[in-house]
Amino acid sequence: MQYRSQSLSNHKAEVDVLMHRFYSVDDKHADLPDLDLDWDHYHALEAQDILLLVTARDPEDKLVGMNLYIIGAHPHYKNDKWAFCDTLAVDPDYRGQGIGKTLVKSSMLLLKERGVRYTAHGYRALYNTEPLFTRLGFMVMDHTYVKELV
Repeated sequence: MQYRSQSLSNHKAEVDVLMHRFYSVDDKHADLPDLDLDWDHYHALEAQDILLLVTARDPEDKLVGMNLYIIGAHPHYKNDKWAFCDTLAVDPDYRGQGIGKTLVKSSMLLLKERGVRYTAHGYRALYNTEPLFTRLGFMVMDHTYVKELV
């Protein structure tokens, strides 16, 4: 596997396929709207140099995993730069091979080079596995709950 930072603008089509494949296995959240990515928003973040895409590619250069971060200030900790993981996705056919773990480790090195002090990751509740984040030294800070307001 090769892990590297890449431009979202140059790899949007591949990322779109992976994101849709990744989110398509989510049958626990059937009440949520269909995935409809706001590519203009992502491109605006990239143009401001506050978006980091780290990819995992197999030997044939197929995109099999990605980590996408938004970098900036945290409203509660204004003196520290944070990176918020928007998506950590591994192709369902490639799960269980340590790709997600290596993506996070690779990303942390790149984020540190960019002056990031803290990184925050969410965890999709649909998986029946223990999140890898505590094994990588992360602490639980928040849980997120979602409710549609109708």
